Amino acid sequence: MAIIIAFTAVFAALSTVVAGRGGATDARRGLARVRAGVFRALAVRLAFLPLRDPDAKGRRRPRAPGRAALTSA
Repeated sequence: MAIIIAFTAVFAALSTVVAGRGGATDARRGLARVRAGVFRALAVRLAFLPLRDPDAKGRRRPRAPGRAALTSA
């Protein structure tokens, strides 16, 4: 009989701990859902930005620094 009472007490304590942690997990899950929605909306807005053509007429090509830039520094 004492074993059943001890088991019940341990089970009640563990279920209380698990129920207490579940609230924090739900809050984090909700926050992650909000953050994911914000990132999704940002990605949709950024997907339609006009892109520049690097080979367009009149556009200079970027170059790596040459030896002259390294010796003058």
